[in-house]
Formats: sequence, structure tokens, C-alpha cells
Amino acid sequence: MSHAANDKESRLPAGLLDVGTRKRHIAVISKTDMPDADVAATRQLLCEIGFREPIFELNGHDPQSVRQLVDYLAVLSEQEEEAGEKTYHS
Repeated sequence: MSHAANDKESRLPAGLLDVGTRKRHIAVISKTDMPDADVAATRQLLCEIGFREPIFELNGHDPQSVRQLVDYLAVLSEQEEEAGEKTYHS
């Protein structure tokens, strides 16, 4: 799930995290480079609605922030493939 750092309200539909409880939920805070971004409050909001670390912070002006997410997803994909799970990516 992606949540903008300048959005103070949760847009997550009620009960969404209860669907597929065996699935890994990954949270991403976008728009961290916006002047009105409140990354700490957004992180707290995501934790309060049930997300756990790592929570990724994306900044459109910092390719490294995206690289961290890509690297994390690559490691997860590798682990799933080694465990014999099907992955769905291109």
C-alpha cells in the first residue's frame, strides 16, 4: 500500500489487512519530498492501522529511496522462489 506523506487521513478500506492475513503487507510512504510532507505522522498512521516495519519512504528526487524498495522486493522474491512459492512479477 502506498500512502502520501502529505495526506493526514487513512485511505485504506476497513478490513483490507484482514484479507489474506498470510500475505506480506508492504507499506510505502510517497511524496516525502513535498513541502507539506509529514513522514513521521504518516509512519505512525500506517503503524496504527496495522503495518509493520520496514515502511519505505519514497522521494521523487532521490533514486536511492526507490532502490531500497526495489532491493527489498528482489530479496523477498528470491526467498519465495527458494521456498517453492510462485511469484507474480514481470
